[in-house]
Order: sequence, then structure tokens, then C-alpha cells
Amino acid sequence: MKYEISEIDVLSLGKVVAAVYGAGGLAMWLFVPIFLLLPWDGGGEGMFARGLVMIVFLAAPLFNAIFGFVLGMIAGLIYNIMARTMGGLRLTLRQEP
Repeated sequence: MKYEISEIDVLSLGKVVAAVYGAGGLAMWLFVPIFLLLPWDGGGEGMFARGLVMIVFLAAPLFNAIFGFVLGMIAGLIYNIMARTMGGLRLTLRQEP
């Protein structure tokens, strides 16, 4: 069976990409304990920088999800425009016995 994806729901693609990007941001949290073990020099300024970097690490999943949502919607819009002019993505599916 051959099918063609002629249009993608932009909002649903944005949500899926946001979830994937958010999960990638959560994977960054694996490195937070390692980061805390690194020695820092510089006194108060070093501690401020370390705190700032920790905030960035903790906020990364949220920012990744937001950017993923926006980029997913843009990709969906571009796909829909290209599918109208050039044709959509063609898939061949087979039914399992």
C-alpha cells in the first residue's frame, strides 16, 4: 500500500518536537552532579558563575521544549508549503501477517 503525507498538523508536530527537545534537556540533568564535583577557583565570582551555570542547567529542559515547539511548528509550516508545491512524503506500508 502506498500513501502520501500531504499535510502535517502544525500544532501536533510542535508538541511532539517540544517533548523530544524537553527530554533532551532532561538528559542534561545527568551531568549536573558531575558539574558539582568540579573544583572552582575565583572565590565569590567563581561561586556566582557556578550558580549561574546551575540555573542554566536546570532551566534547559524548559527552554529546549519552548524552542522545540517553535521550531517544530516552523518545520510543519515549511513541510506543508513544500508538500503543496512538490508533493508530500511517500510511504509504502505493508500489513504484517
